[in-house]
Amino acid sequence: MTPETGYWSLFLDGWKKGLVFTDFPPVRLLLRAELQKVGVFVDYDEGLVSFYDVEARVNLYSATGCTFSEPLYPYLCACNYDYEGTNSAPLILSPVNQTD
Repeated sequence: MTPETGYWSLFLDGWKKGLVFTDFPPVRLLLRAELQKVGVFVDYDEGLVSFYDVEARVNLYSATGCTFSEPLYPYLCACNYDYEGTNSAPLILSPVNQTD
């Protein structure tokens, strides 16, 4: 699941308490604080996919030079990542109001 196969994804690396952007090779990102809400911004025309910390308003990672040849669809997975096999909180999807 890499950008070359049409997936721009970010996942929590539970063992190292960081994030990983799935690319080849993977891009490891350190977390400075606990992450509660992740936003995704896509600029189809500019070929940009950005992940950001919604509450801190900080960019986590941006993939540039992306090429989109088809419509984009979100893929969300709340995989079991803690040591007991359950998530501590539900996955909540929230719409964003776009302003100019």
